[in-house]
Amino acid sequence: MEIGSTLDGRLAALYKKIEKLEKEERFCDLAAVYEECIRISIEVYGEYHDETLALYSEYGGLLRNLGRYDEALPIL
Repeated sequence: MEIGSTLDGRLAALYKKIEKLEKEERFCDLAAVYEECIRISIEVYGEYHDETLALYSEYGGLLRNLGRYDEALPIL
């Protein structure tokens, strides 16, 4: 099994976790999951791939909504 496909599978599992946490409105728990998704996405697709950029955007929005403006500003 290739490392990329293993990371792809991990990324897919994390996307499901994001959906679950959003449904449960556990927004504070989402930040760590987004951070892991971004790390893996950079490794699999690269920093400027559409997938990675979308994750950055969603993560920045989450941080903004949580009132963590100093962290959100460089991302957004």
